[in-house]
Amino acid sequence: NRPHTWVPIGTERVNADGYAEIKIQEGKKHKNWRGKHLLLWEASNGPVPKGHAVIFGDRDKTNLDLSNLILVSRAQLARLNQNGLIQDDADLTRTGVIIADLKVKIHEKAKKKK
Repeated sequence: NRPHTWVPIGTERVNADGYAEIKIQEGKKHKNWRGKHLLLWEASNGPVPKGHAVIFGDRDKTNLDLSNLILVSRAQLARLNQNGLIQDDADLTRTGVIIADLKVKIHEKAKKKK
């Protein structure tokens, strides 16, 4: 007996946050679904390293083109968000990652001088 909400593995949906997800397994309720952008990125590049995230370079969660998916560390993501460096253009967002890294280095150098 399956619940009326059951769907087969491989089914796609859009979650409440607007991310496309694919059902990857049965049973482990919270781990049955995985972001489609993550699966696409991993198929091309291998597993997402621990402490990293894959973001949409142009902020468009429906743009699943590999050139729009950017791997960043959680620390970089925090800086990107703090400084409004995620743009509507993937190339500008990649530049924002470099700026975020520079801001971290500048902060580290200034901290050492104190």
